[in-house]
Amino acid sequence: MQTDIVTLQDTFKIGYEAYIDSRVEAQEILDFFHNRQYTESQLAILKNRGQPAETFNVIKLFGRLILGYYSTVVNTIKVGPTQVNDILTSSLLNDTVDFTMRSNHFETEGDKVKLDGILQGLMCVYIDVEDTDKRDEFGRVIRRVALSHTPAEEIVLDPL
Repeated sequence: MQTDIVTLQDTFKIGYEAYIDSRVEAQEILDFFHNRQYTESQLAILKNRGQPAETFNVIKLFGRLILGYYSTVVNTIKVGPTQVNDILTSSLLNDTVDFTMRSNHFETEGDKVKLDGILQGLMCVYIDVEDTDKRDEFGRVIRRVALSHTPAEEIVLDPL
């Protein structure tokens, strides 16, 4: 099936509009997380009264609490063998995953991803294979797997 730009634009529009209520709610939670719950007029009234715009940020408190819990408990990916023949392959894949996460400093990037999941219910990581402009002893190009956090606001779910 051939996909043209018009079909992609329509699918994007449908996907964006289908989840607009969730996007509005997620934006509201993000505003609360960043202490942006007051409107400009409310801030002006508080300033005229001489009152500080103080808040007790429950969203940030619980968001960071859950993030800290996940950082200590759920922090590794384990590849397990399904058959006896897969033991060596799973060991190699575990080492590959560990190296990829470590070389991408995914402890900090992973916290951004987890926080998106906690606050907005949607998380995404962009994975790309990049050339390192190096070659091994056989002349093959050495590449690296690059992982980066993609903000949930930049994601549009497929409506289908």
